[in-house]
Amino acid sequence: HGRNHEVGAKYATPSGDDLNLALFDVRTDDEIGVDTNTAGRATYRNVGDTRRSGLELDGQVHGGGHGGREWSFYGAYTRLRAVYEDGFMSSAGPVGAGARIPGTSADSAFLELAWHPLAGMQTALEWRHVGKVYVNDVNSDATPAYATLAWRADWSQAWGGLRLDEFVRIDNIQDRRYAGSVIVNESNGRYFEPAPG
Repeated sequence: HGRNHEVGAKYATPSGDDLNLALFDVRTDDEIGVDTNTAGRATYRNVGDTRRSGLELDGQVHGGGHGGREWSFYGAYTRLRAVYEDGFMSSAGPVGAGARIPGTSADSAFLELAWHPLAGMQTALEWRHVGKVYVNDVNSDATPAYATLAWRADWSQAWGGLRLDEFVRIDNIQDRRYAGSVIVNESNGRYFEPAPG
């Protein structure tokens, strides 16, 4: 049984700039969670009541050029508090009320600066941040927070009814080493899966 509440506000200008804010609160009774992950097989258990609350904020501004579209800036931020409201006994030991739900990040952010030098052409720099992620119910281990940069460019041409699109992208420009994903409650402690360089 779950109860969801959300309230938000939006602001937009005639030129296409906008700002959006949403506050949310999700409470679940008698939730089922991952107990163990072993050799690709997961077992589950009742973890009691949980709560996920926070905010999402995003916005975009445009400037310069023809019709105000020569460049654009987009940003998004999420703050999340995801916790067990009840204590329980996990395979790794006792989990206290208020422990963070593994596999969730307390905060994440994304920024993009895009430039449109010609009609049908765009290039952009992207910055992405992901906060610390706990990997087990007892919160004894976690990925460190990380941030990466990426660059992309795309072109589009049309000839009558034919359209041609080209796209190039480079992720993780700084060649950072970080955990791209986690295996929650992995029985042998191998929680971390590396991201590509």
